Formats: sequence, C-alpha cells, structure tokens
Amino acid sequence: MILRGELNFIVDIMNEKRNFASFFFLLKTNTVTDFSANKETTALILRDFELTDPQKEMTEQELLDYLAVAIEYMIEHKLDFLLSLLYRLDVSERKINEALLPGNREDANIALAKLVLDRQKLRVATKKAYREQNPSNWDWEMD
Repeated sequence: MILRGELNFIVDIMNEKRNFASFFFLLKTNTVTDFSANKETTALILRDFELTDPQKEMTEQELLDYLAVAIEYMIEHKLDFLLSLLYRLDVSERKINEALLPGNREDANIALAKLVLDRQKLRVATKKAYREQNPSNWDWEMD
C-alpha cells in the first residue's frame, strides 16, 4: 500500500523528469514502503555531511532530526559549503529556493533536511535498480 507521503515523493520524482528507472523499479518491486532510513541512506548522509556516526541504527525521523541540526549549523556558519554540497547531491535548485523562502511554513533547516533525505533515498533506489538490472557492473562499496 502506498501512503500519501510516499505518493508525494513519487510525484516529485515524476516532476523532476529524471530517475524514471528508480520510479519504475519501485512500482515493479512494490518497495515504495521500503524507503526507511536504512543503512545505505544513513551512510551516504553521514559521509556527505561529514557527520559523526551515532553508533546506532536510526529511524528515519531520528536521521532527519540529526541532519536538520547539522544543516542549521551550516546555514549559520558554512552557507557556501552547504549550497555547494546540495548542488553536488543534485538536490533540485527550485526546491532549495522554495525551502529558503521566508514565508515557508517549515524552518529552512528542516525543509532542506527533508530534501536531502528524499534525494539520498532516491539515489539508493536508483543504484539498487541498476544493480539488479546488471549486477556484474556494480561493485558498490561504501567508503
């Protein structure tokens, strides 16, 4: 069963007009509900944001909160680094701009953390989809 939040995530994928392989993989395998804060997503976020590993498996909400605190610090002290990182992670510039608007109902750090989490989950799903299509071409190890 696809939940409303997951449906919004799928619509966002479609609106971006890219990563269709991930979208169809999710529908084909019915793994939309498998989008939890799994080890791969957590590892990517911890690595990219240079965060300390909390040495415990985190729920998606805990990971979101942890990331939001880091992004809040970056907004105040390292904005150029944060914007560069968001660009490297291929987070939609339009969505970043919306998250940073003064009239946004969410705090900027929380909105950006959600964007990063969604993008990293999509990244993991995309790699998983391509890995299953041709497993001999993927040697996907986390650094």
